[in-house]
Amino acid sequence: MQSIQRLWICFTLATVALLRSSVVLAQVVSDGTTGTVVTSSDPAEFSITGGTTSGINLFHSFDQLSVPSAGRVTFVNNNSSIQNVLGRVTGAAPSNIDGLITTAGTSLGFNLFLLNPNGIVFGPGGELDIGGSFVASTGSGIEFDGQGVFGANPATSTNPNLLTVAPSALLFNQIGVVQPPNSIEVLGSLLSVPTGASLVLLGGNSSPTAAETGAVVVDGGFLDAQSGHVEIGAVGGAGRVALSDDFELVFPSDLARANINLQGFARIDVGDRFGGVGGGTAQLQGRTVTITDADLVAANTTGVQGGGGVTIRAEQLILDNATVLSITDSAAAGGNVLLEVNQGIGQLILRNGSVVSAETEGPGAGGDVILGARNIQILSGSGIGTEARDEGDAGTASLSGQTLRLEDGFILGNTFGQGNGGQISVNITDQIDLIGFSEISANADDFFTPGGGIGAAGGVVVTTGQLNIRDDSQIGASTFGDAGAGGNISVQADGVTIAGPGARIASLVDFGSPSQGGNIDLDLRVLRLEEGGKIETSTLDPLSLGTTGSAGNILIRNAQLVEITGETNTTGLFAQVGDPVTGPVGITGTGGLISLNTNQLRVSGARATISSSTEDAGAGGSVAITARQVQVQNGAQIQSATRGLAPGGQIIVRADTVDVQGTEASAPFASSALVTTTLGDEPAG
Repeated sequence: MQSIQRLWICFTLATVALLRSSVVLAQVVSDGTTGTVVTSSDPAEFSITGGTTSGINLFHSFDQLSVPSAGRVTFVNNNSSIQNVLGRVTGAAPSNIDGLITTAGTSLGFNLFLLNPNGIVFGPGGELDIGGSFVASTGSGIEFDGQGVFGANPATSTNPNLLTVAPSALLFNQIGVVQPPNSIEVLGSLLSVPTGASLVLLGGNSSPTAAETGAVVVDGGFLDAQSGHVEIGAVGGAGRVALSDDFELVFPSDLARANINLQGFARIDVGDRFGGVGGGTAQLQGRTVTITDADLVAANTTGVQGGGGVTIRAEQLILDNATVLSITDSAAAGGNVLLEVNQGIGQLILRNGSVVSAETEGPGAGGDVILGARNIQILSGSGIGTEARDEGDAGTASLSGQTLRLEDGFILGNTFGQGNGGQISVNITDQIDLIGFSEISANADDFFTPGGGIGAAGGVVVTTGQLNIRDDSQIGASTFGDAGAGGNISVQADGVTIAGPGARIASLVDFGSPSQGGNIDLDLRVLRLEEGGKIETSTLDPLSLGTTGSAGNILIRNAQLVEITGETNTTGLFAQVGDPVTGPVGITGTGGLISLNTNQLRVSGARATISSSTEDAGAGGSVAITARQVQVQNGAQIQSATRGLAPGGQIIVRADTVDVQGTEASAPFASSALVTTTLGDEPAG
């Protein structure tokens, strides 16, 4: 009886093993249409031979194609004229790639194409080891520049023998396969191609299985194309996506797009990590592109050629605790970061510490950051910027759109190295809001490399309808420490409101700087400074480091109304030398000029001031006002005073009427005034 039981157990185990082997073997099955031969010496390893050769192409066709965990599928090629090996799936099952796709034979440098309209899922064990570029698509066919189509439906496809040229486009629902385009999922996979090669994923918006999300998803995966190209596209309907000679996806403007999600510490890297030829390019094109949880899109340049950069085109782009980065630390120029979110919703959101940056850490110039969207929100510690940390100059940060909101966000173009800071250009048609601790700045600072040799600050140009700067937010282009000249700030707007104890537009000379401060030029209709709001080009030295640089000028042009209101917080226009709080510390730089041209000027409150005074050894600046009506009320002052260590500046007022009256309600001896005073031997203005 026991021997019978043993025989039964052995028979059962053998049957299960045979069934398992059959299931594995069934994962790679030829459909017989192209002469493809599938052989297997191991239940999890498959060798692909045969196929149809046509010119530079080798065609394979499968009823199904998947790679089991720890398995291997090898495409064999011994023909040196083959440049492209193309595999299609004509059955109904998606391709689940949880093992290795590799190549063998005497000629391994070919590009590999995988086409499966049912969906393609790369599992945690999914991996590539090939000699050329890799293209995966859930489209319905591959087009060959006027010769025909290699499609997932053999009945409506061109005879492969006639397709002798390189693939030119990827088709969706155009040649006999009528179904929603399925998605591509990269779930913890390592997909890597050789240096200089391309990795292309083009999918749709339907789910190959109920568990998938219905988008092109990279979840915890790593897409690696050193000095090459990574292209991710998502298609939402019928259409044609062109494929350039260097494997760039070219979307027609009217083709519906699907979503792209990068999440779970996923990483895309086209950098030149080992000192090769230069950084590559990464491009994402979809409807809503979401990059979440410290995902990195990096295009770093260490080689001799310039970086390619990063491009994202979408109707909506959301970065949540994410990084998009392009760096050069060689003599070659860094790549640009281009974010185009101009169609559909047109919304760009950065939140939770997300950063979009182009930096230089070597002698090469940094790349530019270019953003275009209808609505831009930079929130919760997130920011956009260019930066110089060595000899190379920082690139330009350019933003354009309809509205811009910074809430604890930043836009920077700083230099901490010998290179000059970047220029910042913000062109927003309707309204800009800076709230909380927000900043638009292009500063020069020796913080990281004290001792001199730091480049000049960049400049800031803002064009908008309404600019609001509130709380502790600022626009700046200052020079700190032993750095180069401060930058200029230009604002052209219908209205500007600066309100809050730390709210300001500033181009300062500070912390021992020997350099000239930048100018602030405002061309506007209405300017309101309220309860702490300031515009200043002062030269300061709170740590007594020996500031010798002079302050820049403030120019306000074409205004109808300038209103300065300060009852409890110091508010106004300042082009001063020193600080009345710290007193004289040896500053020798001179104060700047405040030139104000407006129809009406109203200055009200004991903390409301227009000042080009000097508190130190540098001569004070001057104030020149041209207006129809000037009102200085309730303890407010226009002053160009001196402590007597240096001459004070002048106050020149040209107006039809000047009304100076009233005192501060709580301090009746604090009278409104136009003041030029001296507290020492040097003359007042």
